[in-house]
Amino acid sequence: MQKKMKRENGSVTILVLASIFVILIVLINLYVASTNESRSQKEALRKIQEAYSMTDEEIEQMYNKLTDGSIEKVNAPQLMVGMKKVMYTLPTENTKGAIVQEGEADFKENEWYSYANKQWANAKTEDGSIWVWIPRFAYKTTANGIKIKFLLETTDEYYDDQGNIQTAKREGDENTESSYVVHPAFTKQTDDGETKELEGIWISKFEAGYAGENNNAPVKKVEEDATTNYPTFQGLTYSVDKETENDILENLTQAGNIYGLTQKTSSHETKEVEVEAILLLIKSEYGAGEANICTNSVKLNESLNTEETQNQYQVTGVTTGKQEGQATEENITSINNTTGNNPTSEGVYTWNQKSGEKASSTGTIYGIYDFNENKETDKLLGNRATLVAK
Repeated sequence: MQKKMKRENGSVTILVLASIFVILIVLINLYVASTNESRSQKEALRKIQEAYSMTDEEIEQMYNKLTDGSIEKVNAPQLMVGMKKVMYTLPTENTKGAIVQEGEADFKENEWYSYANKQWANAKTEDGSIWVWIPRFAYKTTANGIKIKFLLETTDEYYDDQGNIQTAKREGDENTESSYVVHPAFTKQTDDGETKELEGIWISKFEAGYAGENNNAPVKKVEEDATTNYPTFQGLTYSVDKETENDILENLTQAGNIYGLTQKTSSHETKEVEVEAILLLIKSEYGAGEANICTNSVKLNESLNTEETQNQYQVTGVTTGKQEGQATEENITSINNTTGNNPTSEGVYTWNQKSGEKASSTGTIYGIYDFNENKETDKLLGNRATLVAK
């Protein structure tokens, strides 16, 4: 009996040692693979440094971004002066979603955005306007739809599915049919005729609306146009008429603006090429899919008393949950008083309700709202602004 027990104990000891040996081999292989991947990344980045004339500091910052585990190889949003990060509590059948701002107890830095989960980065300016970050990307059209590769900072480089750094082509290059192509929305024409590559652009989450009308944005005249107030870009705000808007979207960053923006930022009315970029992102795995987005076809059935907003009948950040259909009329009081996931008596949902998310570019509360029924690209997103770094 004792000899049998010794033999069994010996067998157990051999099995334990064999298991430890296998684990050590696995750990060594993982270490080697990690070391090789790190070395491969650094070698690839050195080639990028040479190609784009980057400084050692710039290339080191890029390497740190790629290896700190906090990003999805998406260019981190460039916060402008006057902006604060925002995230949301998610809407449910019983509660509306709510804005959680950077600095508040419930704000979680590591949950600010996740493009893989269709949660695009959002930020808020001092007036309450909300902006959505569109990171620099290259795209290609395949039999299975639009494919997107996010690019590294202002370069044309991206990681392929095997983790290797590749270079995207440019529009006009030869043999682009099966290649990723850098979208032109991320190349800015400067005032002196030069071009500047952008890491990304900020798009207003909602159409332009009147400050002080169903929101707390300060009402202030634009210095260069004493007849026009600065617009605000918030949900449930009376929408600015295109003809009333003039060229105000080009002047959002002038001194004394209501957003807290500085001259280091430039603004303009969202361009058709930028709308095209947004549509590609929507059609990719990072968006809701164009066919799935519900429009904002809601009109107010009452006039407003203030001279500036007389006879304006539309409101931002609402939907009937339909992709097409006749315009629905509703009053602002009913819209403001919605609760949980319950619509108004006319079937209107707000952007922060669960069914309201159907009108978002991502199908989540983190996307862009106010899509129009007019499918022409230059009219699809209505009156909204773009912010870029100078």
